[in-house]
Amino acid sequence: MKIGASVLALEPMHIVDAVRDIADMGYKHVELCCSTPGFDYRTVTGDTVDRLKALAAEHGLIYTLHPHVVNTADTYEPGKALVQAHYVGAARLAARVGAKSIVVHVGYRSGTDVERARALERSLEVIAKTGEVAYAEGIGLMLENTDWGELRLLDSPADLLAMREQCPKGTRLLLDTGHAVLQGFNPAECAELWMPHLAEIHAHDNHGGNDEHLAVGDGIIDWEALVAELATHSWTGVMMIEIIPEAGGAEGIKRSDERIKNALARSARPCYNQHCQ
Repeated sequence: MKIGASVLALEPMHIVDAVRDIADMGYKHVELCCSTPGFDYRTVTGDTVDRLKALAAEHGLIYTLHPHVVNTADTYEPGKALVQAHYVGAARLAARVGAKSIVVHVGYRSGTDVERARALERSLEVIAKTGEVAYAEGIGLMLENTDWGELRLLDSPADLLAMREQCPKGTRLLLDTGHAVLQGFNPAECAELWMPHLAEIHAHDNHGGNDEHLAVGDGIIDWEALVAELATHSWTGVMMIEIIPEAGGAEGIKRSDERIKNALARSARPCYNQHCQ
């Protein structure tokens, strides 16, 4: 297992400063968010791109890119055009900074009048176009379980596997622990089912009602069960700590890291990545 951190925890810090701080904490895997100051694909400067590439070269960083949070399955005009622009713009930005992968969301129905099949079709259209741009640059896609409630597209963990089959070839899966809880899924069971395609995990916690993005262990998620499942399979993907600033910022990242490693130690398995980072 490798542990990384998202710049989300350090917002509203500028993207370059956030990445530098994460690198100084010793992490090699960093999630770049288009919502972070200085990193909007429409306004990012060449200097910022060059500085991010320099940091990656200096510290041996591996970037994942997270687009703006929009509804991939939006079927309403003019929203769907903007969604496609956000995703394609993010894919092109990923290429500029040398990111290895880009996150794509499942999405949700735009309203109760929208059929699930139509919403799913629209989401797959966006993902396909994003994949065309990303794969041309050697960038992989990671499909993340997102959204819950009456407008959701996923009724069970198996639905994400079925959706992956309709995505561009080579698309891998990203397990978001907080989203899984809100969807009524067990994160450990998701990991077991998705294991053959599981590339990354967004590690954050909540109390079962809202997407709080708390530090690991500050909510109701059974981290012992999840980490034990990962250890059983000697999973070598990335556990990306994705918390918000209110969850403790840099200290929240460190607290989450420590709890993940403690859970791994209690699983009776050694840390099967030299540094766990």
